[in-house]
Amino acid sequence: MTVRHVLSNAQNIAVILTLVVVIVYTAETHKLRTAATDQLVAARTQNRIASENAIRPIVILGSQDDLPHGIHKLVIRNVGSGPALNTVTRDISVHSDAGASVITLVHRTALAPAETQDVSDLTSPDNADKTLSPIARLASRIGTETVHACIVYDNANSERYETWQTLYLPKSSSGQYLPLDYLAIDFTCYRKTPRPCSQSMSVCQESVSASVVQQSGQ
Repeated sequence: MTVRHVLSNAQNIAVILTLVVVIVYTAETHKLRTAATDQLVAARTQNRIASENAIRPIVILGSQDDLPHGIHKLVIRNVGSGPALNTVTRDISVHSDAGASVITLVHRTALAPAETQDVSDLTSPDNADKTLSPIARLASRIGTETVHACIVYDNANSERYETWQTLYLPKSSSGQYLPLDYLAIDFTCYRKTPRPCSQSMSVCQESVSASVVQQSGQ
């Protein structure tokens, strides 16, 4: 083997080694760039969530004792961290043996964080028993049915949310219905939605479940 052959082989080896180094360097650079991009996306997502949580309202129906007047009231509360605007409780449909009816609940449309306001039943019959508390009158209209209420509202950025709750009269351990003042108001579903209100509570629940699955897979 001549000196020329040795030098040629050495040059070829050097070229191959240089090419390997370039390929490895390019791959590592791509990994670093991808990691930096992922971190930037994660940081932006965290900032967006933190900003949204800072103004997120959560509006629910509940009951409250009005001790000075000795009555049990139906109220609406904002338990979130931001104001709730354009708050509306959609009409509640009741289907009983007496036929179908609608309950229309009215209240203030703007609720500050931690604010509680009274709720009135606009469709309460004129002959309703005035000796009953507001919550008991509502329970008497629901009867033994289980009904669902949807509350829709906006945050300060005009983003829409909805809360679904289930209202029913619970039973005692002996199977007897409790007095009307014991109307149960269960929290069922809460989500951010582009629509005024889901067509049904199951739509809200399915959307939340899908979102949880998606987040757990990330």
